[in-house]
Amino acid sequence: LLTEFNPTKTFDGRKIVQGDIALPWGRSSLRDVQEMKGIVIVFTLWTNGKISYNFHSSVDDNLKSMIVDAMKEWEKHSCLKFTEKPTDFSFLRFRADNEGCWSMIGRVNGFF
Repeated sequence: LLTEFNPTKTFDGRKIVQGDIALPWGRSSLRDVQEMKGIVIVFTLWTNGKISYNFHSSVDDNLKSMIVDAMKEWEKHSCLKFTEKPTDFSFLRFRADNEGCWSMIGRVNGFF
């Protein structure tokens, strides 16, 4: 359920909705978001639940430890498996150098 739509908030040139969901480039209207619905999720699942990740240099050791502990909890209670890789075609990158946080929904090839 889309409860907040604020297309004026941006990060890295992307429109942000719900405070932390980055829209794909070219999607910037409420209609675009409503048309996407759950379809985008079906095609962007992480293959076999395996998720590669890495840390930006802005993430200190204390924050890294908290993130890794949280991922271990997800692994215990789901089919997800996190693997730290310095580079990969699709991966999560954790950063601590920007105001707020955001994410695309699901796996987006080549975007970090």
